[in-house]
Amino acid sequence: GSKQACARRTLLVPTGAAHRVRPWIPPSGLFAGHFAHGASWIMLVSLGFQGVVGPSPRAFAWIHLVALGWITLTALSVLLFVVPQFTDARWRGESVARIGILVFGVGAFGLASAFWADEVSWIWFAAIALAIGVTLYVVPALITLLPVPRTPGTEPPVAPTLRVAFARSVGAPPTRLPLSAGATCGP
Repeated sequence: GSKQACARRTLLVPTGAAHRVRPWIPPSGLFAGHFAHGASWIMLVSLGFQGVVGPSPRAFAWIHLVALGWITLTALSVLLFVVPQFTDARWRGESVARIGILVFGVGAFGLASAFWADEVSWIWFAAIALAIGVTLYVVPALITLLPVPRTPGTEPPVAPTLRVAFARSVGAPPTRLPLSAGATCGP
């Protein structure tokens, strides 16, 4: 019933004698993603008025704000809900993954800002934040997904697909990832 649906959308986190309810999708990640979406349109209009038509630091700022700040940040936030719902796995290290979203967001906005300001010396700070954020997110995601068994014929292989996608996002070779008992992805 509705209690089960509500339980799936929230996670009780013990804090001493009391419990607090976590939102099913981190609202700060969604807000930052939507903010990046709106800001990307403002940047695009600004680029148009500036007459930017080719590769430039400001064009790279727009591309990175869209790709990292809007699309990826929103996707990472939503995947916190999607992973357990589609795989029946309980997040392991969800707090670390949520921190990863925050660090990734700082890196995404930092990278877009560095390109926009044409400050090459800032780019590496943002790149390090992005790498740390992705790692803080992907490691708990893989730890969550690796033990998920797959029963042939019951559902699409969501967990194996997510395992490969998360591992590839940090450069792991796909042939080292078990998809199911005895099978691997790759040649």
